[in-house]
Amino acid sequence: MINSSWQAPEMQRRLARRHAAERRFKALGLVAIATSLLFLAFLLFTMLRQGLGGIDWAFLTGSDSTDATVAGVWGAAKGSILTMGVTLALSFPLGVLAAVYLEEFAPKGRRWVEWVEVSINNLAAVPSIIFGLLGLAVFINVMHLPRSSPLVGGMTLALMTMPVIVISGRNAIKAVPPSIRDAALAVGASPVQAVFHHVLPLALPGILTGTIIGMARALGETAPLLMIGMRAFVATPPGGITDPASVMPMQIFLWSDEIDQAFVQNTSAAIIVLLVLLMAMNGLAIYLRNKFETRW
Repeated sequence: MINSSWQAPEMQRRLARRHAAERRFKALGLVAIATSLLFLAFLLFTMLRQGLGGIDWAFLTGSDSTDATVAGVWGAAKGSILTMGVTLALSFPLGVLAAVYLEEFAPKGRRWVEWVEVSINNLAAVPSIIFGLLGLAVFINVMHLPRSSPLVGGMTLALMTMPVIVISGRNAIKAVPPSIRDAALAVGASPVQAVFHHVLPLALPGILTGTIIGMARALGETAPLLMIGMRAFVATPPGGITDPASVMPMQIFLWSDEIDQAFVQNTSAAIIVLLVLLMAMNGLAIYLRNKFETRW
């Protein structure tokens, strides 16, 4: 009876419709992937064709200039590195500690805890220009920190990156099996020891994934840095985090707005350098993530 029911004409037509729908879905997915890769290949081809000839040692070691033939990218690249260093130093430990507290130690069901969780989720979706206005109002107008410096830029981007790290950290900690906590507590470990010696190392690969996403977003941001004055013309590389500096996205924006057509090659070359920096940062983070996954 079962075989005959599956071989019935009506059942065969239903199976044929399902198989046809599955084939259409697979074809649509392949078209979407091919379209995305085509646009990416076109972008890379255009940037390499226009900018690869402009990458030399003088370009990589020079700073911004009004003359396209002597303008370089090192000043903006060093500013980006210093800014990302400040961002990572602030957002990663604070974000991880906030995730650990909210997931492991915060009292459940309290109204203020729910308010904090909702606020963090909302902050992750706030437009980046709002964080720029916050940095301008607090760090420059109130705290009187140096304008257009990697210190202020890193602090502003840390505010934007921290909610992403908190959310990804909580999800990674939540994914650790409860048996790990129970086993640690059963052999005499305190709740803090169970979290920091057992749960957190297992959750670290997932936390690093969220950190990669947040830092990659911060590296390409321009709107918050516009508000704190990092679009200024800086002819010398910054000596520290309190010196005036520019960043790679802002340098690309400024060069793309130049009337001199000679800056077109510099713009494409700077985009290539920015992509290399981004891939290097992501590669290092992925290596660390895989290393912790192998260890634990």
